[in-house]
Amino acid sequence: MEDKSLMTKSIVAVVFSFFITIVGIILGFVTLSGVKKYLAAGGEQTGKIKTASILSKVAIGVGIGFTVFYIIYFAVIGAAAASAISMAG
Repeated sequence: MEDKSLMTKSIVAVVFSFFITIVGIILGFVTLSGVKKYLAAGGEQTGKIKTASILSKVAIGVGIGFTVFYIIYFAVIGAAAASAISMAG
């Protein structure tokens, strides 16, 4: 039953990594840790476990990618706003 829980966490992590990136990254690491513990405890490496591991890694990557994008995006918007304000007067 543990593999179903890990699968659910990994799917939720991927979804959150698009919108609330820090939650997606944290859930990705939690799921990846859970997969490692499950396998270390003698759990069978089924397709669901492999999928949960891959999805958690995808969630971490997407979350980090979107975080970098958001930082750059808001820095550019802030610079443009500051430039517009200084030109206005």
